[in-house]
Amino acid sequence: MKIKHYSLFEHIKSNNIEWNNLRDDKSEDSYFIPFNKESYIESIKNFDFNYYVQDIINYCQKNGLTRVISIGSGKCGLEFHLKCKSNLSIIVTDTSDSIIRIKQYNIFDDAFKFDIINSDININLNESTLVLLSRIDTEFDDVNFKLLFEVLKSKNSKHICLIPANQLTLRIIYAEFKVLIISILKRRKRVFCGYSRTTSEFIKAWSKHFEIASFKENIFYLTEK
Repeated sequence: MKIKHYSLFEHIKSNNIEWNNLRDDKSEDSYFIPFNKESYIESIKNFDFNYYVQDIINYCQKNGLTRVISIGSGKCGLEFHLKCKSNLSIIVTDTSDSIIRIKQYNIFDDAFKFDIINSDININLNESTLVLLSRIDTEFDDVNFKLLFEVLKSKNSKHICLIPANQLTLRIIYAEFKVLIISILKRRKRVFCGYSRTTSEFIKAWSKHFEIASFKENIFYLTEK
């Protein structure tokens, strides 16, 4: 099962999310990427990612992984804390232009604009690499979500860490209903931000090429079949 996921924003006028504009909009603090390194670090340094950071580090140590390539890194908050708290090589990518801004801050081992579905860029996903898919599942419809794992398989990905953005539960359904009511009362446009899926829908997307190596609350580790 899946449902459409909506959010409310201050200045987005279109029906769909516009990541380039959102990353440049200071009024959207959760998404805005500051234009200088000091302000950028200040905006993400207090994010609490300890649960994910320690678990990813443990998985990498257990499996002899030395590098993390993050697909759809966005603001790179989780990746920043991974970089600060480990010796892992951290590479960040995103489809929005703001990733070039982050590259200029020289925090990560590499950063570049990348669309994994449509790009011809050849990325090296060797046996020592963990592919991090953090909160990007809502961005894909069913066809492209399955294609994502097909592409990762074709690029010889051995280890994947998937952190769902909105795993469909009663809490998420309530949140969507709340967004609808607020949009009506405040006469604000709901912006379509993708899909929320049940666990079975996630498994259906990757099951042809990958299997679950381990799982805990809101973290799936996948290995190739």
